[in-house]
Amino acid sequence: MKFTDIVETRTISSTYYSESHNSINDEVNRFLNEGWIIIDTYTTCSNPKALPNNQQIHFVLGITKKARLLNEIKNNEIEYEFCF
Repeated sequence: MKFTDIVETRTISSTYYSESHNSINDEVNRFLNEGWIIIDTYTTCSNPKALPNNQQIHFVLGITKKARLLNEIKNNEIEYEFCF
């Protein structure tokens, strides 16, 4: 696959040490199950000296046109057969 095959990207972010971290993991897993791929992950910290554990984790996801069409067919959003 080439990077040019990616037709959409999304960044999903969460505070690393928070209760919402698990729900963000669930959301990322849902995207992965729909054919999205992880392009990159990274962390940021607004004040590393004062609050080094207060980090945000970011997941950069991308989807190809083919994966998007397969999801639309699977979810019955397209009423015709598409041949690849």
